[in-house]
Amino acid sequence: MGAIRPSTPSTAAPVPSTKAARVEQPIGNAGGAADAPAVPGGSSTDTSSQAADGAKALKDGARSGPGTAAPAPTPAATDTTKPSVPGQEVPKQDTPAAKPTVTEQLEAARNNKPSAAELRNLPPEDQQSIRDTYQAEQSKLYDTVATQLEQQGRPTRGEFTVNGKFLSWEYQDALSYYDGQLEEAQQGAKPERVRAMRAELAETPAGREMLEFEKRAGVPIKVLTTAEWRRAGHADNVAAFAAGEEGITFKADSLNAHVYVHEMTHEVDHYTKVLAPPEDTRTREQVIQEATANYEKYGLDPGEVPALVDATYHQGPDHTTLTHAHTRLAEARLHRQQHGGTPLDDGEIRQVLSLSLPREQDNRAIDLYNEAVEHDPASAPDALVKLREYALTRGIEAAGMSADDLIALLNGRKAGFEAKIVDLEQAGTRSSSGGGQKGGVGGVASGLGGLAGIGGAVGSIMRGASGLAGAAHGAGT
Repeated sequence: MGAIRPSTPSTAAPVPSTKAARVEQPIGNAGGAADAPAVPGGSSTDTSSQAADGAKALKDGARSGPGTAAPAPTPAATDTTKPSVPGQEVPKQDTPAAKPTVTEQLEAARNNKPSAAELRNLPPEDQQSIRDTYQAEQSKLYDTVATQLEQQGRPTRGEFTVNGKFLSWEYQDALSYYDGQLEEAQQGAKPERVRAMRAELAETPAGREMLEFEKRAGVPIKVLTTAEWRRAGHADNVAAFAAGEEGITFKADSLNAHVYVHEMTHEVDHYTKVLAPPEDTRTREQVIQEATANYEKYGLDPGEVPALVDATYHQGPDHTTLTHAHTRLAEARLHRQQHGGTPLDDGEIRQVLSLSLPREQDNRAIDLYNEAVEHDPASAPDALVKLREYALTRGIEAAGMSADDLIALLNGRKAGFEAKIVDLEQAGTRSSSGGGQKGGVGGVASGLGGLAGIGGAVGSIMRGASGLAGAAHGAGT
């Protein structure tokens, strides 16, 4: 099982270490793994906000000096004012309605259910139709709250530090309450988020093709709240992963068409056997024949098969490299159509593959170095020798280069490959002259204005916590 984690900067920014992490999108906030685990439930008021307000009041008092009272709250506006001219009425000034708190919004979502009176004396099918309508509305309400909380982020330690004193109890209380509210909101938002993702996919031929594949192959889709994700042992900065017959598991805040297409492409590789790494004993012709039949079986465009096999047959070094070359192609197909362009033709498909494969080969070479050093720091010299040997196969004279410098150079190459793929995505589209989304889910964000990608132009692949050996047949991201 593979996983997604945030990309390291390309050469457009300093590379802080030799590790190059890969993710779909930034997840979480400054609280991170150091914060307390999610605790379901909460109190009847917005404890998180109250605790933060209390800390702010203490700070304000401290700034005013010892013994100085905090500023008195501004009196609430009244609905009448004294007339400025004797005997003349002044129009009433309405007080702006207060924005509903998160607690009030959650309560409204909970209560969005049909009353007994609405259902009384109706046939069962009509009752179910009414319940379905309410549930759809309810999920939208939950989605609004979940989005608000995700954008807000978990409380941070800095918000609960006053004059150097850390307000531990208040901080833990705010964390618990925030996590409890987020858990409820994300749980209720799942149906709406899945519906919205599928609606976005249905807008393009590439998206519809993936939806059809999912249906025919019977790929299971699972969505976990942030709390469920943590309890399962997955890292906070992982967004989704594919695992063959076990399907795709999404983190609730990562449901979108881009992540879906990336992960579903791993499933395509698993079910169609279109990729043949060096250890695959099939001939090129056998791979094309088997994959073409499977593409037709699962509702995919078999015209992609020859170009994909030509680019990937017995390349590598392994299946992981090949499947990420394919995911970047799938992303490019989707992005071109989302930008209003025509589908990639055979020549453009081959161009994308000619760029995405060496990008992933560079990426895998960095991964292998990092994995070796993480497992045994003493192996760093040998790992560097292998990294230099790989660089030589790419025409890079790496003798005497440090690991940091060589990895920075390879990251720069990958950024160059990605920029060319983005150009192909934009060619002949509405947004080719500027604006619009640029870059793939697996793209570089360095000056491209693009999404941080799942299969990334930069970074290593992090295996899922369960250690599922999915790389053999396309599982993983």
